[in-house]
Amino acid sequence: MEYTTRLDSGNRLVIAIDCDEVIVETVGPILRHYNKQYGADLPAPLEPKHYYNGTPYDWGVANDPQEGARRVEAYTQSDEFAALVPEETAVAAIRRLAAQHSIHIVTGRREDQLATITQQMVDTYLPGCIDGIHYTSYFNEQQRQDKSVICERIGANVLIDDHAKHLNTILAMNDECPAPAMRRIVHTILFGDYPWQLCPDERDSRIISCPTWSAVERTIAQIAQGEGITELDSTH
Repeated sequence: MEYTTRLDSGNRLVIAIDCDEVIVETVGPILRHYNKQYGADLPAPLEPKHYYNGTPYDWGVANDPQEGARRVEAYTQSDEFAALVPEETAVAAIRRLAAQHSIHIVTGRREDQLATITQQMVDTYLPGCIDGIHYTSYFNEQQRQDKSVICERIGANVLIDDHAKHLNTILAMNDECPAPAMRRIVHTILFGDYPWQLCPDERDSRIISCPTWSAVERTIAQIAQGEGITELDSTH
């Protein structure tokens, strides 16, 4: 896998970064809270593999599938959730990247519920580093936006996300552009090593896998220099 991009202005990139599981861990705290609070309802303790793929039975809400979502939503609006601290490696890497590039957060969080605590996290840990926070409200069908639309609007060159499906949508957007000469190549970086991520042979081969922030930084440096990117380069 190899491709290059042309930058609009020098070597400065517009980088879109997901929030949850990329900047700050939230699935673990949510599941630990859920297991503690509602364990009596569960057939077995919830694990990360259940977060996106679990059945209502797994979540102990077989009689009311929406109850699981309400329970999680209540926790995400709690003081405990608001106090979650971003990963140190993420903060350090983003601070370094922000010195050279324009950084935007593009998150599936609901703006009407989580904008305040997300802004507080940025103000506390990443002051002056983030040029915009954009919410797709992924879990609200009435408000949901696609990350590819936001990336196009902000002129992103790179999207870093822990879900391959969002990256696939970006690649499809590039492929569908009717005028190849006008395409903005958005590099797609799959961050982390999570049980909900597709196996390499089940996702678009153009997606660059970066399990750590050090791998992300090396990949971004290659992209900024217009170098070809290989899977080997991005995973070490």
